[in-house]
Amino acid sequence: MCTKARFPSRALALQRMIEIQTKGEVREKNPVRVYYCSECGGYHLTSAAMDKRKKNKILKRKAAAVIRIAEDWLRRKGWKIE
Repeated sequence: MCTKARFPSRALALQRMIEIQTKGEVREKNPVRVYYCSECGGYHLTSAAMDKRKKNKILKRKAAAVIRIAEDWLRRKGWKIE
């Protein structure tokens, strides 16, 4: 089991991160993002920035999902893009 502070949802973790950032809590390291932990099934805060390769992989996956949704919508409307 993890020893880090565990949040049951991404929303609660983001809320806590924003509180820390806006209230100016004094900490050794300030959180910059939230991540899911497969070990405990919760969400944690981290001060480590995401590396570029991982970030690009996530962005490509999200872009592909948006394209699939758009193509499906166009197909249902019967529209074609040339």
